[in-house]
Amino acid sequence: MNSTTSAAASASAFAAFAAAASASAFAADLPARNAPTGSPMLATGWQGFYLGGSLGGSWLNSHVDDTRATPLGAGYGTAVGSDTSASKFGTLAGVQAGFNLQSRNLVYGVEADFSFLGGKTSVNGVHTTTSTGYYGYSQTGATTKQSRVSDLATLRGRIGADFNGTMPYLTAGLAIGRVKDSYNYTSGYGVSSSDETKWRTGVVVGGGIEHKITDNVSIRAEVLWVGFADRSRTIPAAWNTNGGSVRSSSNLTLGKLGMNYHF
Repeated sequence: MNSTTSAAASASAFAAFAAAASASAFAADLPARNAPTGSPMLATGWQGFYLGGSLGGSWLNSHVDDTRATPLGAGYGTAVGSDTSASKFGTLAGVQAGFNLQSRNLVYGVEADFSFLGGKTSVNGVHTTTSTGYYGYSQTGATTKQSRVSDLATLRGRIGADFNGTMPYLTAGLAIGRVKDSYNYTSGYGVSSSDETKWRTGVVVGGGIEHKITDNVSIRAEVLWVGFADRSRTIPAAWNTNGGSVRSSSNLTLGKLGMNYHF
């Protein structure tokens, strides 16, 4: 190889090296195409046990029919009763526990809860008593009717859809409530008073939306309607034991905000 050929080869090698170096430097100046770091992980997966608490309000609607009441007693007068309804807002505090199963985005399970309720309905009226006996008297009496649901437990099925950590759902099941019904009639001819407190069964339906803020903690809003069947009871009379009957029923609308911990 002559000197001219060697010089040409050396020049070519130097040019290739310079080009490669320039390309490397240009590439180093370009921004890196790495995946962004520190992006939050979405909370997913609802399967398993959970436990939590709720606060909210309750709307109690009571219905009392005393048109068949004879508060003075059979043969002494018939009270002109009425079929009345009343509503009252109260508070709510409770706890809940449940278990979920999940298949793809379908979530289904069962939940039990217990709530303490505040508030009672009250209907006051003035009814006229007319004689059905021999004395031909007419008497005005004041009637007070009250209802209250102080404790409530439900056992419900739930079904919902998981949208990347947010789950709207529907729920339905059975309810049992501690219901107190009161009836009081007072007039110049006597008093008829009856208080009854019983655990009564009913149905519950509703829905809500729950959202996971972490893998283990979720928050939710829920609305439930609870209905109890009508109940008739015999009341005592002022003059004898036959005071007729009073029929009552109650239903509740509950609005709750809650938080759950998922195990």
